[in-house]
Amino acid sequence: MGKSDRDRPSDGRGGAAQCGANRDPAGEAGINTATKGTPGILGLDEAETIGKRFPGFESIDVPAGAFRAPPVTPSDTVTMLAVTYRFAASELMPNVVAAAIARSILTTKAKLVAITPLANQIEAPDPDDKSPILPVHPGVAAYLSNGDQSFFDQFQQYFYVGGLVVSLAGSFFAAASAR
Repeated sequence: MGKSDRDRPSDGRGGAAQCGANRDPAGEAGINTATKGTPGILGLDEAETIGKRFPGFESIDVPAGAFRAPPVTPSDTVTMLAVTYRFAASELMPNVVAAAIARSILTTKAKLVAITPLANQIEAPDPDDKSPILPVHPGVAAYLSNGDQSFFDQFQQYFYVGGLVVSLAGSFFAAASAR
């Protein structure tokens, strides 16, 4: 990391991602001293392959000038790796609760973006994906596919099974009392 991008020979294979500096003159001076030049961003040509092999990573393109530091960093669009975060829930969590959590997160995304721009990267999983990295909770998949459901829609199966149990219990009680 001792050389800047323009001093480093290129072997055409790409490299690791590196930092951008704040507009703090003392910080820039410290980075320039530590790196003996302006820090840069190295592209990683194999980012997509690494992302497919290791699900915690994702290939992203960083647009030119994304780090708003003089000089413009990076000077051209660069492909890099990003770490992804996933919201996971136990399969034992009731579908109603998982759907409510997903609805809360996705509907308050705009408010979260006002607090932190990173919230703009929150996205819903694809419920129709046949081979997801992590399985989508059935409650979240139902919410994403069908939207909000009414109380009776959510508990329809329980009403059906409950009616069946009450009917069978009534039949057994009638048969037992007839003897």
